[in-house]
Amino acid sequence: MVAIVPPVAIQTNRIDLHPIAAADVRALATLMCEPAVLVWMPAMGVSLSIDAAVTMFETSVSNAESHGAFDLVAVRRNDSALMGQVTIPSPGGKLEFWLGLPFWGYGYATEMVNAALQLLAAHDAADLLTARVHRDNLASRKVLEKTGFRLTGEAWCRFDSYKNPLPILDYSL
Repeated sequence: MVAIVPPVAIQTNRIDLHPIAAADVRALATLMCEPAVLVWMPAMGVSLSIDAAVTMFETSVSNAESHGAFDLVAVRRNDSALMGQVTIPSPGGKLEFWLGLPFWGYGYATEMVNAALQLLAAHDAADLLTARVHRDNLASRKVLEKTGFRLTGEAWCRFDSYKNPLPILDYSL
């Protein structure tokens, strides 16, 4: 895989994806910190504060050009609602995505991931792509499977915010 530079924006039928900007930070943090969203992000912790999430996203904005991976913000085209994020990985990295709770169940995550995969394929960078998901996150598992990922393994992983290990599934494209 090779590192690629994101375009100004990627458009799909229903969403625009653009590199994370300072103006997106507070809204993204608020969406991410919903308990129903955080439960599927064990590395973030079960009680991530909005201020901690703001700091994390601000760091992402300031490091966007230096770490190889880049974060794209998903915006619904019909009303400009900020919906979530997809991370285009650096070589050897993992594809990551999430949506705020109001946007679940409408196919937006599949559309986001497909757009990210098309961008990677256009730059010959989609080979050996991986993703990880909590075993019980059926919606994200379906997104990965619809977009061509295949289950390759399962592991019990420890996260600082959880007393016991969690079942995490590995997927590859």
